[in-house]
Amino acid sequence: ITRLSAARRDLRLGLSASPTDAVAWTRLADTEARLGHPARAAAALTLACEIAPNDPRPAAMQFDLALILWPHLDGRAKTAIEGRLRWAERRSNMKSVVAGTAAVALRNRLVSERSGP
Repeated sequence: ITRLSAARRDLRLGLSASPTDAVAWTRLADTEARLGHPARAAAALTLACEIAPNDPRPAAMQFDLALILWPHLDGRAKTAIEGRLRWAERRSNMKSVVAGTAAVALRNRLVSERSGP
């Protein structure tokens, strides 16, 4: 926990200097999730997806985190994740990411929520 707390501190410090760094926001989301703060993790993940919706670097990690944090994601977060999925599906260099387990599971959850019970 000490290392995770230090990582969170360092990430927050870095983000204060560079608030548009989607990779750092994604890493902060991961750190918050590991520290047991799912609401903070979901907020950081949402920002990461909104800040750089076309950045391929954090996409796989964002999809993994979204799947883990799904019960804590609000409509805004789910919309951001859905946008990331659609973007990734149109990119040939993202083929392996969108074929991954997390992306497939997220797509299924989004469709399920749209179609209702």
